[in-house]
Amino acid sequence: MSTNSTPRTGGRLRNEEAHRSVLEATAALLVENGYGALTIEGVAKRANVAKSTVYRWWKSKPELVMDASVHVPTPGPDPAPETAVDPASGAAEIDTGSLAGDLAAFLADLYGAAADPVRARALTGLAAEAQLDPGSAAPFRDWARTRRELVLVLLARAVAREEIPAATDVESAADLVLGPFWYRLLVMGAPPARAEGAAHAAAVLHGIAAGK
Repeated sequence: MSTNSTPRTGGRLRNEEAHRSVLEATAALLVENGYGALTIEGVAKRANVAKSTVYRWWKSKPELVMDASVHVPTPGPDPAPETAVDPASGAAEIDTGSLAGDLAAFLADLYGAAADPVRARALTGLAAEAQLDPGSAAPFRDWARTRRELVLVLLARAVAREEIPAATDVESAADLVLGPFWYRLLVMGAPPARAEGAAHAAAVLHGIAAGK
């Protein structure tokens, strides 16, 4: 962080550098103090930019936090993987040739990414705020919806190749796929371990097979 106490503006700092500085400051403050203590003012001070600079790119704290959680994994020897569960990727990148393999890969990536402290703090904080202030829920719910849509694509692909019955209730199956993740993260305080993905996928497939 710069020792200069005067906030820097776009005229003195390239836009991309300021943008990155704000995201990094947000990620650092999330890990240090948690979602509840994070403020736009605090982020601006940490990034050494004007508060108006932050609001130029992000309209709200939830939008800023979600963006930081996706783009700034915690630095260290084992940073969170950039995986197919991130917004820039899609279900087409997960194609192991079987639904069991696809779901196992998806869940391993999801669990591994959420184990990153930045993402874990962001998701738990955003989920709590979404319940207390529905007006701030869009960034969190959009992220959660895209995860569910990816699972639905994998299930629909399995139906198309007759791997699971056409009558499969894919909506309920998607809920079963994602249920352990949200329960562990939001209730127990930590996502399942990455290595559990294959077992959870197998449990869902067992349930689908039992319902034939």
